[in-house]
Amino acid sequence: MRAYLQTAPAGLSTSGTSLFTMVNNLCSELMPTALRSKSVLVNEIDADFFTAAQENTIAPFLREVVSAVLRNARFGRIHISAEKFANVITILIEDQNNYNGYALSSSISQLEPLARVMGGFLSLKGAQQLTATVSFSFPDQPLVIQYQ
Repeated sequence: MRAYLQTAPAGLSTSGTSLFTMVNNLCSELMPTALRSKSVLVNEIDADFFTAAQENTIAPFLREVVSAVLRNARFGRIHISAEKFANVITILIEDQNNYNGYALSSSISQLEPLARVMGGFLSLKGAQQLTATVSFSFPDQPLVIQYQ
């Protein structure tokens, strides 16, 4: 199965997706996993941070990324923040008590191809440091992913 990314037509009307709300919902869903790893999730995204990308496109992938961080965390302090540069949004997931960098690196590398299909980029910085940061960047526009 192949996946192709297309931007949505210019005339498509969209209401913005709140990244703050999306990450809050994600933190609630992943609370049992966080408790098992004795980790804390902190949403540092501004309440007024919106994206044109649809939640049903971004949220499932972001869930996989944060889950990978949690699976490899012990007593983690995981902070989630977001930045916008021009028309690119970057979501940063920072584990300030990195426990298992090798396994985290492996998990993130498995998700990289899917990020590319979405028109985005996924990277890990500091895998063997006390603080590890996963960055997920994607275009701030409606996305349509087609599978063939």
